[in-house]
Amino acid sequence: MVVVSLDQLRPGMVLAADLFSPQGRRLAQKGERLDERRLRVCKVWGVTEAMVEEPSGEDASLEAGGSDPDALAQAEQAANVFFSLSDPGLDVVQELRKVYVSRYAKRLERDPDAAQSPPQSPASIPPLGCDAEAIIRQELTLASLPDVFYRVVEALKSPRSSASYVAEVIGQDMSLSAKLLKMVNSPFYGFPNRIDTLPRAVAIVGANQLTNLAMGISVITLFQDVPAVLLDMRLFWRHSIGCGALARLLARNIGIDDAERVFVSGLLHDVGRLVMLRNFPGQAAAVLTKSHADLEPLYKTERTAWGFNHGTLAGQLLKAWRLPQQLLQNVGLHHAPGRADDPRETSILHVADIMAHAMMLGSSGTPVAPKLDMQAWRRLNVSPRAVEHLSRVVDGYVEDLERVFFHDDD
Repeated sequence: MVVVSLDQLRPGMVLAADLFSPQGRRLAQKGERLDERRLRVCKVWGVTEAMVEEPSGEDASLEAGGSDPDALAQAEQAANVFFSLSDPGLDVVQELRKVYVSRYAKRLERDPDAAQSPPQSPASIPPLGCDAEAIIRQELTLASLPDVFYRVVEALKSPRSSASYVAEVIGQDMSLSAKLLKMVNSPFYGFPNRIDTLPRAVAIVGANQLTNLAMGISVITLFQDVPAVLLDMRLFWRHSIGCGALARLLARNIGIDDAERVFVSGLLHDVGRLVMLRNFPGQAAAVLTKSHADLEPLYKTERTAWGFNHGTLAGQLLKAWRLPQQLLQNVGLHHAPGRADDPRETSILHVADIMAHAMMLGSSGTPVAPKLDMQAWRRLNVSPRAVEHLSRVVDGYVEDLERVFFHDDD
């Protein structure tokens, strides 16, 4: 079963759970097959999403990556390298490979030069001369978040914060307010009626959820000026947005109360890499080059060279910003989800990160996918066949969210 938003629901889908309106009225029963009339009822009653059974048979078959056998052969070879750290016999790894091969082959058909040979490994990586804590201190002096960010964080932590107070705090930043309203009116949320004011957005989406989104938007804005040293920033943020969107879908699927926190964790999971690019561009570039030359996951090359990886660095940065502990752990431990106090959310982020790589949603800079932690996968209780379904759903969401974050003139 998988959670699908209203705009992605189609006639013929089978409900995996009873469908209720936001007011608590039961609109349809588990096992019922949706039709046009039922979908209209969902829109009238303000339903935003439903849990449906995974497709099977012909409905679940992924389109072939292309008719060009050479492109498919190259895609298969690329998949052997990209998933070399995970057991190819596992059902979920096979599903991830299937999606990757299809998309890689299509990319080769559009651009035959898309496949690149690994670069030559650098002779050495320049030393940092400092530890992770010193880097964070340097980062905090280099760039500061707006005051509204800290007021949003305090509002999130305080149990006495009312919906009106949260709306008032966020409303003090016109750009932030506009992006939030743009986001909640996007197909990613699928609300049937337009939300024109922050108080209404807080009432519908939730105060905690909206403050989490406000934090994520503020941080992305902070890192707009990172130099593109061996890393395409457009592709970097596309990967982050894809990871966040997949994480939210997975979180809703297993009943996480605050799926927006998981979404924001996905947005921020690689910001430690941006900290390094901004503060130590030469060393960060050398590590990127060595990772690609050695075909090693970038986080492992980072740890070997520096003694820490981008996840650890991002976790320390979020701690310095006084963000909630669960968000810190989600971001800081997404490559080691079993070490988290509550591994469910961190496991979601770990799986979503690998899925985003398999679906070729942008790029974080790593030449090979991290090894899939099977304990993390099992915690989600998701069928491997859901990978294919999610790959179909998430593309449109990523495009919508990119417009929210990076196109102010829309």
